[in-house]
Amino acid sequence: MNALFKLDTRAKRSSYKKLVLSSICALPLASLLSTPAYAQLVNTATVTGVPDAGTLTDVDATESVDIYEPIEAIAETFPAINSIDGGVTTSVLASDVLNGVAVDPADVTITVGTSDPELTLDPATGLITVAPNTPAGTYTVEYTVCEDANPINCATVTETVTVEEAPITAAPESFAAINGTDGGVTTSVLASDMLNGEVV
Repeated sequence: MNALFKLDTRAKRSSYKKLVLSSICALPLASLLSTPAYAQLVNTATVTGVPDAGTLTDVDATESVDIYEPIEAIAETFPAINSIDGGVTTSVLASDVLNGVAVDPADVTITVGTSDPELTLDPATGLITVAPNTPAGTYTVEYTVCEDANPINCATVTETVTVEEAPITAAPESFAAINGTDGGVTTSVLASDMLNGEVV
């Protein structure tokens, strides 16, 4: 539970001989715990004083409390992506939480931050694309997710995507015998080798 406090107090006199706090609204903890993901609670206290001039003066103080359940942005653990094929991750929102439940993509907005150029994060879908023939390595992209109903309720996280080398297999050849007198040339040693499931 997080809370933002805003206090606005206006006094009609600067000097008082006597102050009487006539009313304060206290909010039970149970009420705080039962509030929705976002709510505004207002407490007002009235102070009656006797200034030097002897005239009763009322001073009102209003305290507004904005209460919201903070959004949580949690980094995903994506499977490695093949460097030759490229690919697309699952949504970066998959593990994010708002008000204790999984984030509904319709209720939030994604803003893309610092990113390696090898990654493209689509803020509309939350999917990260890795282009084909991206060199093997580890790449990162930062994003901020904010609740639409409460735009100050945001969280930022960095996602990591691993691009792995495509599998390569070097297989021995079975060459035809070569005449010792004449000599000769074999077929290519690459003839049976495979890269990413295809002949090299």
